[in-house]
Amino acid sequence: FRLAAGSLAIDAGLDPNSTTFANLVGSSVASIRQALLTDLQGNPRPTPGTAVDIGAYEYGSISVIPASERAVLVNLYASTNGASWTIHSGWNSGVGTECSWFGVTCNAQGHVEGISLDGNGLTGTLPSLSGLTALQIFDVGNNQLTGSIPSLSGPTALLSINVGGNQLTGPI
Repeated sequence: FRLAAGSLAIDAGLDPNSTTFANLVGSSVASIRQALLTDLQGNPRPTPGTAVDIGAYEYGSISVIPASERAVLVNLYASTNGASWTIHSGWNSGVGTECSWFGVTCNAQGHVEGISLDGNGLTGTLPSLSGLTALQIFDVGNNQLTGSIPSLSGPTALLSINVGGNQLTGPI
């Protein structure tokens, strides 16, 4: 089990009062510490100082994907009628949440490495994927996509692509 970058899980891991915690979360440390040590009404939790695991901490830092990668994801959502997808949880949420969007996976360095939206009701055309240089898996099979398959010269790490079950044209 791996937490998405930027997610929080209360555990027996990192102390929210530690310097390491402060370095990981940067300028958000005060608001995150407050959220961890109090409930939604601001009451102290039963065990103040509860330790915390932070998503991507196992890799050494919390990653925010580059703006260029976010732009590709936002374009994908817009050009494929994302609001009508079967599942579109998290999509178009704030900066830093991209790795928790349904069907998106990121690597330890904070780059999008997988998009898996097979059979999810995507319609429309695929945008350029050139900004996703670390993309390894792209699965949009069994949707209602039309138009041409975008150039795959940008995602140089691509290992697997599934666009079958659509009405796409052109070479892969």
